[in-house]
Amino acid sequence: MDGHNGIALYGLSDDDDRRLFQSLKHPALISRILSIKNNDPWAIFPEAKHMHVQALNDLEERAWTRLGQILGDASHVDKLSILRCPTVNVAKILRCPTVNVAKLCVGLRSNQSIKNLTLTGIDLGDEELISLGPFLIHNPSLSLLDLSKCNLTSTDALGLLSAALLQRSEDNLEHLSLRGNHVSDLDLEILAPVLKRNVSKMKHLNLGQNQIGSRGCVSLVTLLGSQECNLFSLSLRANSIDDKAVAMLIDSLAKNTKLMTLNLGNNDGITTEGWLAMLKLVCDTSCIKGILDSNHYLCDVGMFGTRDVELLHRALGIDDGNLLCASLEANAAYEKTMSVRRKILWSHARGNLNIGDSFIVPGVMPRILA
Repeated sequence: MDGHNGIALYGLSDDDDRRLFQSLKHPALISRILSIKNNDPWAIFPEAKHMHVQALNDLEERAWTRLGQILGDASHVDKLSILRCPTVNVAKILRCPTVNVAKLCVGLRSNQSIKNLTLTGIDLGDEELISLGPFLIHNPSLSLLDLSKCNLTSTDALGLLSAALLQRSEDNLEHLSLRGNHVSDLDLEILAPVLKRNVSKMKHLNLGQNQIGSRGCVSLVTLLGSQECNLFSLSLRANSIDDKAVAMLIDSLAKNTKLMTLNLGNNDGITTEGWLAMLKLVCDTSCIKGILDSNHYLCDVGMFGTRDVELLHRALGIDDGNLLCASLEANAAYEKTMSVRRKILWSHARGNLNIGDSFIVPGVMPRILA
């Protein structure tokens, strides 16, 4: 029974459910909900396994509860995405609707099939996070959790989220996004045990558009410096990253052969000192050994736009700025040996080192450059 009005929600007919969800004003979505409810054969195909709701129209509390019940009983839905306001323009024009996560999670907590959960632009206070907790704890399939722009600003928000993720029976979280949630250095310290526990499984970590600085990077350095770390991408775009934070991150990447993307774009605290350190990481032109020992795996630092390239040129000069970009591109395009060859040739052509004066045993250099 639904405590709000005493009407039973389980056992509703398809016509009852259509009326309940009619405020979605999306016939195709309503049909998909009913197909999931009835375990229709077509719903087993890949394109039907993604439940995507753009919440442009308010659903009453009973409808959110009913949606949670249907999804809780579903065994073939592997992606659930709920977006509060899909675009900035829409958000300006329409009144932002209410997404009742607490009611949704009453039923959702029993789901065992959802692998990807995306909640975007939805305010998640303590009540919502507490209601979401059982789903996070008991769903062994969950590997992607995207809570971008969910206003996780309460004192206990990150603590509640971390507590739930630490109680999971499976350490299989591969993708975590907390982009745009005002995450601070202290918040990241609270999240650190979750990152440590999933260190060998996590592939993508998005912490962009937050308030993380050098203190918060201590937790990330521990993660990146671990031999078990399998992280492919880390976004710290638009945070409070400065030269000190960059130096810490670079130290942890000296022996890291997995991280390919470290997005540092739109961090005004990074100056010439920080970008020079990044150049030395991927192409140390001080000597041949320096190039050999450089990082030949990192291929993206989030500086890909015209404005970003201009910033690098101002910070490093055109030659060093181009060398940084070229070294990253070489890391992306070639296997390690070819990347090393190109960096040696570039450095020699620039006059940074003289191949003829190299300490390398005669006869080896031709094979390196071949």
